[in-house]
Amino acid sequence: MKSPSLWKSIVNAAILLSLPAAAAADTNSSSGFEAVQHNLGVLQTFVIGDQTPQTPQEIIARVIGIALGLIGIVFVILMIYGGYLWMTARGNEEQVNKARDLIIQSIIGAVIVFLAYFVTAFVVQRVGEAVFEPIFY
Repeated sequence: MKSPSLWKSIVNAAILLSLPAAAAADTNSSSGFEAVQHNLGVLQTFVIGDQTPQTPQEIIARVIGIALGLIGIVFVILMIYGGYLWMTARGNEEQVNKARDLIIQSIIGAVIVFLAYFVTAFVVQRVGEAVFEPIFY
């Protein structure tokens, strides 16, 4: 019996996760384009809040927040993939080592990215307090 491939599992999960959005779609609009515009407006309100950013500092802070969120998602995907490789190794020492290295490297990468963010935020906050009004709260 052949086991399902990883890509097939990912596609199936994406389809299953998108079903609630398809079921909640607005069917009263005159065109699909209007429905897409409405859904993008709802998504924009959810992602960046009710107000659009006013200052460059707010825009940069939100972009950094979104980027860190994406990095977190990539970290979780790499961890799941490394675990999948490890579980499907079936005693193959080479694949176990590959999975272990992938997990360790993804943890190290995430730690480096988040530490760099925290150090930068700390330095910018301290310099900002000394020179300007505070940027980060």
